Amino acid sequence: MLLSYFKAISQIVLIAFLSFQSYRLDAQEATHAIRVVSGGYEAIEADRTQKPIAGPRTDAVKSFLKSKGLDLDIETMLWSRAYNLTENTEDVLIYPLTRTTPREDQFIWIKKIDEHRFNLLGHVGANPNQLSKAEITSGKYFAVCETNTSNCQMLLEFGFKEENIFRVSGIEVDRVVQLLAEGRASFMMENWGIVKRIMDRSPELQGMIVRVHDIEVVQGDYLAAKQLSVGAKEKLDLE
Repeated sequence: MLLSYFKAISQIVLIAFLSFQSYRLDAQEATHAIRVVSGGYEAIEADRTQKPIAGPRTDAVKSFLKSKGLDLDIETMLWSRAYNLTENTEDVLIYPLTRTTPREDQFIWIKKIDEHRFNLLGHVGANPNQLSKAEITSGKYFAVCETNTSNCQMLLEFGFKEENIFRVSGIEVDRVVQLLAEGRASFMMENWGIVKRIMDRSPELQGMIVRVHDIEVVQGDYLAAKQLSVGAKEKLDLE
């Protein structure tokens, strides 16, 4: 009778121990859950059309994740939210994040997925192609960009002073384009192809923005992260 009692107690202890180990593994797995977020042009198109996010950058990200055995949903959101989430949350991957000198040591650059071509664009009313670079950056004209984007950095590197850069938060590139077209600022930095597609959808914007002097800056766009746990790095085969 006593032996049966001890056997029963042992089985209860073993079950409890195995359950605890299973809980620990589940907790560890939850800790290493990876999220993928995007707030780029492909995300804007997905939200506008109410279709799953698609495009060459998304294809490159999906291909990379598949090569690591990961089948993850891609969350689309405003760029500012995606950027802030990546900065403040562990195991969040963001794309397309442009690799710039100020960001070099701030992020983990996981995979190059494309190149971003920045063009200097101007409001037609400023006659931008009649101006020299010195006149453009003299302080007379304002430029617009979304906060926490590399577009702002490109404007600084071109020569605009910080006080002449109008940084807006919580909007996407289509709204920045609209602000420029409305004359709220005179210049912006963005890919001409993206801006042209936005203007083609909105007749009231057409002809209001022109490319300036064919100025172009090329930077790499990446799948990146700010904080990665050891488990997430193992899943992504990162050292």
